[in-house]
Amino acid sequence: MSSSLPASGSDTTFDALQFSLPYAPGVEKHFWNYARNRIIERVLRRISAKTSASATFVLDVGCGPGIVVDYLRHAGIDCRGVELGHPQLRPGLESYVTLGLDATRLPSAVREQVGAILLLDVVEHIENPGTFLQTLLAAFPHLEHAVITVPARMELWSNYDEFYGHFLRYSRRTLLLLADTAGLKPLELKYIFIGLYPVMWLLSRFVGKRSLKAKPPSGLTALFHLLLGKAFSAEERLPLVGYLPGTSVIGVFSVPDRQL
Repeated sequence: MSSSLPASGSDTTFDALQFSLPYAPGVEKHFWNYARNRIIERVLRRISAKTSASATFVLDVGCGPGIVVDYLRHAGIDCRGVELGHPQLRPGLESYVTLGLDATRLPSAVREQVGAILLLDVVEHIENPGTFLQTLLAAFPHLEHAVITVPARMELWSNYDEFYGHFLRYSRRTLLLLADTAGLKPLELKYIFIGLYPVMWLLSRFVGKRSLKAKPPSGLTALFHLLLGKAFSAEERLPLVGYLPGTSVIGVFSVPDRQL
């Protein structure tokens, strides 16, 4: 979640509490993480045929404790991460995640091998996201694709957005406009977690607050989360559903002048 490149000039790094609440051990079994991990995996497999052999791995920028990095590596995708903060990494990721460093300051030998970057719930934390993207893209000479996810729909704004330092909840249009300022070409752009939208809309309208903590599921709750995660993962594959409002937007973009 946290940014790995504070291009706005402000510190966007999560503090210890902000890292602990959404990233407790076992939270990868939460339906939201279950579904998003699999959506990201499918996206990367779709673009892998278009990525040159010289670009050897995927970089998760602002990877937090490495939930996505861990999942993708177990799925056979060479993903590594960089994180400006200092969260407690998932076990076994010490060799694959760089902490305490912004992405543009990785060694040039590393940056030259990156063919795709993931910005998963990162840019909403950046005050000047256009500058952020331009600076980030310029640092990776062989970059060919960028995958961006962001929280969606300003009508869902809540205490959660304020606590985690969001500047904006995006729409398909505003994410497209942001990508255009960085010169990115859209390949896919859709809402995800569409079925979650009415629930979150009702919560924001009639309750006003939502939980700041993602509780790791266990027991029968874990089974419920598994089934719900499978449902949201399957939902993303349905034609035209991504045009309906969802709680997140995902964009898959190519980087100009670096395409095969």
